[in-house]
Amino acid sequence: MNETTDKLIRELADKLGTTTEHLWNVLIKQAAISGAGNLITAIVFLALTTIAFIVVRKKASRTDDSEIIYMFWVMFFLGSFVMVGISIVSLSDAASAILNPEYWALKEVLKEIR
Repeated sequence: MNETTDKLIRELADKLGTTTEHLWNVLIKQAAISGAGNLITAIVFLALTTIAFIVVRKKASRTDDSEIIYMFWVMFFLGSFVMVGISIVSLSDAASAILNPEYWALKEVLKEIR
């Protein structure tokens, strides 16, 4: 770590009433937990999107009304857009936390200082 990073961690540790070593170790351990949580979130949202696709496809195949079919698909794609967006953000955070926990911890420190 460079001097600026060390200073920021010391400031945060002082605010929390703990040592910098303890704070850094806690943040590194938390990175894995946060990464796993974000990974689970992404998997759940992608699974929900898949289930929604199956349900919409079944509902659409049971009707001959083109307006209802169109409505089903529009609702599906709008919902999917949001769910896939959340999944991408969650996967990005999960990758950062799991593959590079020091970087994740540093980001958390910077968030707290600002």
